[in-house]
Amino acid sequence: MNDPGHSEGLRSVVRRDDGDVEMDPKIQEILGRALKAHYDDLVGAPIPDRFLVLLAELEAKEARDGR
Repeated sequence: MNDPGHSEGLRSVVRRDDGDVEMDPKIQEILGRALKAHYDDLVGAPIPDRFLVLLAELEAKEARDGR
């Protein structure tokens, strides 16, 4: 598929003869960098207090139940 909105005619996705699709390596690189940046932000974010409380409650229940 050609990307009609791109003036250089960059092919973002190509359907191969076997039916699989292949993404342009430049597009893959851009998406990969963006996903990594979002992932790094998520990993670096603090865990919400409410989630920590829920985890502590779950661990306490498992300890009581002998798990």
